[in-house]
Amino acid sequence: MLIKVSRLSLKEIVSLISLSLLWVANLIDPVGQGIGVKYPSYFILFLSVFCLFFYVFKRLDKDHKAFLLYFSIYLPLYGFVLMVISSGAQLFKFTDTSYISSSFLFMFTILVVNKKTLFINEFLMKITLYCLVFFIVWVFSLSYISEGGEGVEYFMKSGMLFFSSRQYGGIKLPYIYFIISPMLILLLARNSWKIFIKFSVYRLVTVLLVVVALALSGTRMNILMSVMTVFVVFLWFQFSRLSYNRLVSIVSLLLLLLFLFLYVSYSSFQSLFGDAFSSHDISNLKKIDDLDLMMTIFNNPVFFIFGQGFNAYDWSPLTQSLIGSGGATKTELTYFEFIRVFGVLNFLILLFFFIRYIFFIKVTNVEKKWVQPGLLCYLLASTLNPYLFSLNGVLVLGTCLSSIFYERGVYVVK
Repeated sequence: MLIKVSRLSLKEIVSLISLSLLWVANLIDPVGQGIGVKYPSYFILFLSVFCLFFYVFKRLDKDHKAFLLYFSIYLPLYGFVLMVISSGAQLFKFTDTSYISSSFLFMFTILVVNKKTLFINEFLMKITLYCLVFFIVWVFSLSYISEGGEGVEYFMKSGMLFFSSRQYGGIKLPYIYFIISPMLILLLARNSWKIFIKFSVYRLVTVLLVVVALALSGTRMNILMSVMTVFVVFLWFQFSRLSYNRLVSIVSLLLLLLFLFLYVSYSSFQSLFGDAFSSHDISNLKKIDDLDLMMTIFNNPVFFIFGQGFNAYDWSPLTQSLIGSGGATKTELTYFEFIRVFGVLNFLILLFFFIRYIFFIKVTNVEKKWVQPGLLCYLLASTLNPYLFSLNGVLVLGTCLSSIFYERGVYVVK
């Protein structure tokens, strides 16, 4: 399916421009320290949302409206009000911006509400993520030839690429980590679904390319998800087309094979697994310490139930110890961090939305059903990593939810 610009309405052209800038910024300037695309793309998004919001919002599906109001309006207001209350009405320098910016960025979903804009958004996702796949492979190839090139140096200086190696159990593994590389989970879910619908060598190659790119990124979570995503999508595909008894038999067999595979792998590479998941590993040790401090904060029932709000670093000694003085505003424990800021009540609401949208809404278009297992895998990967509340995280969230809301066949915005 190709779309001619001449056949697009003015609203769709506005969406095309804004979405293109967001995806390009996500690829080449996700932290805003590169060539300066990120913040202009935010400004264009603001203008687009400002022009289209009231026209589009009243035509949205009720689930889309509910999540948009919760995520983009309620949460930032709640966090700000709680900040004022918790700090005794003292206003500090506003540094905790990731939740605010993520709430605003989710507004891009009002630009993705019909067949054409859904196609445009998915096309931009595919193009930019395939660019990322080939760039990771290119950097890996260069590492055996030279130190890299100007392109590699640009991404490293801009804070978008970390290029090194890790050693587990005496095995040295490449570490070519782009900060947006977890988004490849979405592309892998899509490509895996396509190959399960109809096998072809080309589709197999696209799956293997993404698996290799995720594996080369070097993080344990990306390596794990390069296998788990294919497994989860396969189960989802089988669940959508098989009877209950046959499905149970297949799942049981697959779980047995998976257990045997993990047992053989662990037995053969025990030192590698031991090093990778050791509590003495610096990254693991930091997460364990963070969790311990989180539990101390949650010992206060008010903070556990209602949260601390934004900028708790400025008035809470425990939060200062948790986050440290390195310039960060949150930890890598995404959902515990969400509870710390917004409280467990709001986390339960967020969890309700995710469970409903992933498990209880039927996507009618078989070609688009990959978005639900894809979103599930990304949310799982975000558990111990700060993926969700960022430009790349919101693009994943919005892309999946827009397809879920539209493809259930509830509404059409022309």
